[in-house]
Amino acid sequence: MVRNKKRNEKNAINHKYYSKCFTYIGVSNSSCIKCNGACCPFCEFSVQVILLLGVGLSYFLYRWLAWGVFSKTNIELFSNISHCIHCFVLLCYGLVGKIKSLLASDAIKLNMYQEQIDRILRMVDAFEMQLASPMLESQIVEIEEKYSIRLPESYKAYLTKIQNGNSFGETTNDYKEFKQTGPYYGIYSLQKSLAEVELWELDLTVDFPLTEDLDFGEQYAMEKDWDKHIYRYENDPIYRQKIEEVKRKYQNVEMLEGSIPICEYGCGTFFRLVITGENAGEVWVDSGLMDDTGFYSLNVDILTFFENWLDKEVFMLLDCHTGVFPMLYPFLEFGDNKRHKMVKSDDKWLKHKFNNK
Repeated sequence: MVRNKKRNEKNAINHKYYSKCFTYIGVSNSSCIKCNGACCPFCEFSVQVILLLGVGLSYFLYRWLAWGVFSKTNIELFSNISHCIHCFVLLCYGLVGKIKSLLASDAIKLNMYQEQIDRILRMVDAFEMQLASPMLESQIVEIEEKYSIRLPESYKAYLTKIQNGNSFGETTNDYKEFKQTGPYYGIYSLQKSLAEVELWELDLTVDFPLTEDLDFGEQYAMEKDWDKHIYRYENDPIYRQKIEEVKRKYQNVEMLEGSIPICEYGCGTFFRLVITGENAGEVWVDSGLMDDTGFYSLNVDILTFFENWLDKEVFMLLDCHTGVFPMLYPFLEFGDNKRHKMVKSDDKWLKHKFNNK
């Protein structure tokens, strides 16, 4: 009984140790940290082999220790060896992911978006849209080297698989002749985006300064009742001073560093793509530099931004009798931002925001 009890205790220790070991090194999810095994069979298979061999050796040594085959001195020695093998497994796990990421070409990375691209192109064909010609990967590489930047993978997928350009002003300056192939006034070509960056003298090598929405009204505690807001702005010098301070602080080109314009919404509002920083790859709204509203994230990349616009076009085509509902922050409609919501029928401030967008 005593011997069986000790044996059960040792088995319990083994189970506890190796459950922790397997969880720690992630053998249950033994794919590359970078691609989750989606990019190449080498990645997933090699990681599994290294992990299983390493854990197997560790388990073999530990079982010997648990059964008391060695002396106390040898137990310490082989315990250290087991620990070293454990660390070696973790090192191999990280190295395989790193090697895989270095070997993977841009073409492989672009395949991550292929399913979404296929959906987009099917809808484009259904609408018989005449898209602009896409770019070559070599052209993008040249531009990246020239500006010392690296464009987000989703944006490169859009440029090389969907189109480059076709915005209003690039194809025609007559709106009657403009054939829409993108949200609002169309998505800029990369060349036009970079021309705007040079015009505004923006630095694309520094991080985009924002990581969350910046609403001007929240900064100066804006009155929710629009009439009251106007009255206080005209008659309350302290209230007006707070508004002017917020505008002086945030209405400057430094708020646009690390991003490029990709689409015009209208009335001084533009969509921008973040190139560098924590939110690289996200589409943001600039409704603060020329307007007085603020800067907001759509929380989507350019492919999803474009696809959401196509989804609405399909919806409007299938149900043309559906009216347009007043929405707060309507420029966020093709994103995933909770600020975009329906206007209440009795809210004067929200109605004003809708009518002026």
